[in-house]
Amino acid sequence: MQVSVKTTDPQASACDLLALPILRRTRGERGTPILAPTARAIDRALGGIISAAIQSGDFRANAGQATLLYPAGSSPVQRVLLIGLGNESNVTAESLRRAAGTAVRRAGRRKNKRISFWLPKLRSVDRDDAAQAVTEGAVLGSYRFDHYRDLQENDPGTVRALNLFL
Repeated sequence: MQVSVKTTDPQASACDLLALPILRRTRGERGTPILAPTARAIDRALGGIISAAIQSGDFRANAGQATLLYPAGSSPVQRVLLIGLGNESNVTAESLRRAAGTAVRRAGRRKNKRISFWLPKLRSVDRDDAAQAVTEGAVLGSYRFDHYRDLQENDPGTVRALNLFL
């Protein structure tokens, strides 16, 4: 798997799947997810599908929750995978590693070859450690033991490239 680190806008980059880890911050009694400024910009560029999933209650940003969305219109992003990280105070390098592994496994099931992963700014995890954890999780998530499998039949696909957006 080829891993690239980028600092541009994730929604402007062509990819088969854009993985967005979303934090859960408590606001009032609802405790709904609050989108970071970059995630709000991505949401606006994709026609508001992320905020619609949050407002409908389909996505609550619980740790380990994943919701696949399909942007309408002509977007360079074919699919958006929202991955819940839970409360920001509980986010660790391991939870980022698991989120990246989830993104790669979900992308492989749908035969997506190029995925992008946006890394939000976190208070609990250093930026370098977070980038390392996401890369490790993506590589570990792409592993599969297929020595005894016939890959011609029902091949779930392999993710070839990961763009990590900081």
